[in-house]
Amino acid sequence: MGLPPFNLGVAAQLYAMLIGVTATLHAPTSVGDRRTLPTIPTSDNMMNASADRDQYRSLRSISPRTCFFDLESHAFDYVTLQVYGGGPLSEKKGNFLTTAGIPLAQLYGATECGPVSILPPRDSVVNGNPYWQWVEFSDTVNIRWAPHDLDLYECQVLRSGKLQPSIENLPDVQGYATSDLFVRHPTQKQLWKIVSRADDVIVLSSGEKTVPSQMETIIGCCPYVNGALMFGRERNQVGVLIEPTVDHFIDVDNEEQVAQFRNRVWPYVEDANASVPTYSRIFKEMILVARRDKPVSRTMKGTIQRKAALQAYEQEIDALYDVVALSHEVGDNTLPSQWTESALASWLSLQATNVRTDLKPTVDLFAQGFDRNRLISALRRSSEPGIQSISCLITQNIIFENPTIHSLARKVAALITCADGSSESVRDSHIHAIGAMIERYSAEFLELDSGSMERPAKRARLDGGRVVLLTGSTGALGSYILADLLGRPEVSTVYVLNRFSAAPGTYSSLRQLKAFEERGLNTRLLTLSRKIFYLEGDVSQDRMGLASTTYERLKFSVTTIIHNAWRVDFNLALSSFEPNIRGTRMLLDLALASPHAASLRFIFVSSIASALGWSPSQGPVPEKLFGDPAMAIGSGYGESKHVAEQIIARSGLQATSLRVGQITGGPTGAWATTDWVPILVKSSLALGSLLDLPGVVSWTPADRVAAAALDIALSETHVPLVNVIHPRPVPWRTIFEGVRDALVASGQTKHPLPLEPYSGWMQKLERRAQGAKEGDFNEVPALKILPFIRGFLQPQNAEIVSGDAEAGNGLQLVTDKACSLSSTMHLLATRESERLGPSHAQAWVKYWKSKGFFQ
Repeated sequence: MGLPPFNLGVAAQLYAMLIGVTATLHAPTSVGDRRTLPTIPTSDNMMNASADRDQYRSLRSISPRTCFFDLESHAFDYVTLQVYGGGPLSEKKGNFLTTAGIPLAQLYGATECGPVSILPPRDSVVNGNPYWQWVEFSDTVNIRWAPHDLDLYECQVLRSGKLQPSIENLPDVQGYATSDLFVRHPTQKQLWKIVSRADDVIVLSSGEKTVPSQMETIIGCCPYVNGALMFGRERNQVGVLIEPTVDHFIDVDNEEQVAQFRNRVWPYVEDANASVPTYSRIFKEMILVARRDKPVSRTMKGTIQRKAALQAYEQEIDALYDVVALSHEVGDNTLPSQWTESALASWLSLQATNVRTDLKPTVDLFAQGFDRNRLISALRRSSEPGIQSISCLITQNIIFENPTIHSLARKVAALITCADGSSESVRDSHIHAIGAMIERYSAEFLELDSGSMERPAKRARLDGGRVVLLTGSTGALGSYILADLLGRPEVSTVYVLNRFSAAPGTYSSLRQLKAFEERGLNTRLLTLSRKIFYLEGDVSQDRMGLASTTYERLKFSVTTIIHNAWRVDFNLALSSFEPNIRGTRMLLDLALASPHAASLRFIFVSSIASALGWSPSQGPVPEKLFGDPAMAIGSGYGESKHVAEQIIARSGLQATSLRVGQITGGPTGAWATTDWVPILVKSSLALGSLLDLPGVVSWTPADRVAAAALDIALSETHVPLVNVIHPRPVPWRTIFEGVRDALVASGQTKHPLPLEPYSGWMQKLERRAQGAKEGDFNEVPALKILPFIRGFLQPQNAEIVSGDAEAGNGLQLVTDKACSLSSTMHLLATRESERLGPSHAQAWVKYWKSKGFFQ
């Protein structure tokens, strides 16, 4: 037969002889006629090829495409083991086999290292293997799990006494990086499931990442589909190329046939969409059907060659995106019956049915898979003058701030009624939502012992020092806080609690190590310290997703909680931050349940975004909590921080919220390239000038913010809130003159870029935004944050124009309490060398260049 000439094809036959079983093959077809092609093996023809098929006990397949056969073949009467490899098997097909009682198992290996997984014991799978998608690695193989994004880990096979890979491609140790990405089973710790290849991950223009293999496998279950291949790298949404089966090819130039085929496969696409985050979902219009005369490239194993197939269909993919973009602009002109809230809600629901048919009008649209781009375009299609007049106001922020059909309908109706969009009803709805969230998560707090609260605030300590629980330790600020904690002698124990990953326990330490290395922090603090304990959980869940024994240990031992973990997205509405707010309540419940709750310190890393409603005409922002929710209106992010501040204040704990301003890179210049400042700098290279704003910046290096936070956390003095910004701001122009010089010194520009005022610089950016293509978003990443630039950086009041207030938001913040409580803040206020200047700008630019950001 036509046996694929791979290692498994030969090894399976040799292995059979070595263990005393018979390997069954097709009889050679060339005996009677040399021109006859070999038989291509399938599960059915393999089973039917022998009169003695009742002697079969095992079926092994290089390609999972041959693993599925009809129940009518009665193969289940004979097969007692089916092993597959070479690619993923759909969950539907695998479950079908295991339900029928077939013990199904997967083997994993590679030419470079041989088989490295083991089969499960026969007695454990005799009635079907519930873990058929998972593999267990041999104890004789030294596997290193290298963390990747999306909670995935790459399998790296290291050299050992019993195994030496034929190819070694790791920079630090002898071993082979497979590029295969796995996830670990949440309860059966010895089991791993392969989910993708490292180079298969699709990075959208927004920076969000999609792992395509699971979706492709689900779509591939459709009886009309021979193969599915997702695309969308550096685009604003993903699509899928579907190759029909031989009997179901269509004329792809016939729109009616294309529509019919899309409808046939759509239920399977919906199943795939249900398994992934919102941004990874496929819309019906993004289904591209392969041509009969242009087969999708495949390997000899039968799997799709991703790179070759995408190159072959590059023109068709580009054309599809062009058609979709055009249809968004000139689609049908169906209008609501009236411009009332109820009519708008019905109309929006109709627009939403292209995504899914069971949308709930009171639930977050984006949590249900709605596409913001599609909704914006749908609203702009109307030729009605009323809609035309407000179409320019329907920004992405409008959609994010009103994430349900009802709230969005209410907002649009308000915009139509009030042309400037400043309807009091909309403002009131924000205030109501903030108040409701505060009430919901501050209800039924445990009461502290009033007698103990009246005693001097002398904090309970365990033998040996403070015990700290830190959330968000792998982020920029969190890494510096952790490094500082590990270096402080008064701290005896540090628990770091981060979200679940694919590899619990010690693998959390790998993520932390990577975060330290990224920022140039001393990794010996992690590898040699006995203070640190890694925990994985979900603070928004009961007991924070921890085992009861772990939770109890924290409850009785922790003396200080530093809550730093928070989602950062200025586009989202308050409702999208509810998991963060719920997590804050869970941490407060932990603190209140402590036997020394009266003296426990709770530190919350808040943001100046919680005070965006403050009017500069009232003077500097004071260091106090604002009971008025109107002070936070401006972004869902700031509103969520305000909600958390209020809930924490109501808890009765010795809590302090830190209203933190813009954080810059630390001593090494490590400043995330996803932040708005590096985005402005890179975009300026393409626009030919740097943005110049009036006013000052009170940005603070990450290491100084971390030190200030710990000064306050470990202080015996308790205040409800302090402002943590640089107490000695410097002019915006001073910083960007330093950036300009650093760009020249680093070779990014031959000549110094001019500094251009907001109006001229924005005109350039707006021109690039008109008709921008996908490649423009990489060259000019500021296109991705246009609403932020328009809303937060435009000089809007006399204080900014005169240069006396913060560039952009116009706020000035008092730091008297922070400077009195923190020696670090006092140092920033009194030492000239601590002011931001050209040396800081040089470090930032050097770091950004080292990351290939300017390429």
